[in-house]
Amino acid sequence: MNEYSHIIGGEPTDEPRDAAEIAKRSVVVFSLIEHAMTEHDEAAERRKWLEKYQLVSQLTDGEKQYLYSDAPSVQQDIDATWLAECLCVLLWAIGYVEVLPEESEKFDTETTFNLMPGYCDVSVPEFIENARLRPISELYDMAKSIQWAHGKAISRNLGDVTEILKERHLAINWVVGYCGLSWDETTTDT
Repeated sequence: MNEYSHIIGGEPTDEPRDAAEIAKRSVVVFSLIEHAMTEHDEAAERRKWLEKYQLVSQLTDGEKQYLYSDAPSVQQDIDATWLAECLCVLLWAIGYVEVLPEESEKFDTETTFNLMPGYCDVSVPEFIENARLRPISELYDMAKSIQWAHGKAISRNLGDVTEILKERHLAINWVVGYCGLSWDETTTDT
């Protein structure tokens, strides 16, 4: 029984993800962002790299469609770049990022190049193995904080801030296992 899930309106049976699962999702999300940022340059190599580390199974159907498309849409690219806000929360949850940017500040993905596999001397297995899940109470405190800020941004119609918080809200809800939902089904109820 989860003693914290009620804080964000979750279920008593909610189970937070483990560090390895969050680390794998981080690598996948980073790959999707990289795909958009490089305008699909080296797409075949990126797919082979994910296959090599058996991370393709971590992709949702929509993510596979995007990554394996010969001509992704502009909207798919935009959606992929917004994943940077999810990435910062995922990396925070497993101790790779100390603090999240302010609510109105977009996360700069380039600041993660020094810790992401493929850009530094850390392999995917090492990245996964070195991930350390923050205490459950800390994860739920962050989930409540983001949920509250997201609700406030929606009610005040704060534009980009609302989108930033929506993406962060999605990521933290997935991390804490909100209602047992998968990545592409996770909701951001406020």
